[in-house]
Amino acid sequence: MTSEELAEHVEAFIVAAVTRVRGPGDDQYSNGDRQAFEGRTLDEQFDELRDELYDVANYAVMLNIKVERLQQEIAAVVRAAGEVTNASE
Repeated sequence: MTSEELAEHVEAFIVAAVTRVRGPGDDQYSNGDRQAFEGRTLDEQFDELRDELYDVANYAVMLNIKVERLQQEIAAVVRAAGEVTNASE
């Protein structure tokens, strides 16, 4: 992957984040000319941040499970392909 290709992926990710601010974020957190976070105390912000970090951790575990399963499936396909190749020799 080139630096330009990586930059394109980063840009697409940021565009998706902005889309969420303008879509569901606007519905959930906009209070006219203020955002909900602007009215929260620092302690409330820290609590919310912790909740978000817990969610990130949970998603990381879920993705890890998917990666493990995918790795097992690929390994099984590679083994099966090797067995087919060895049988035809």
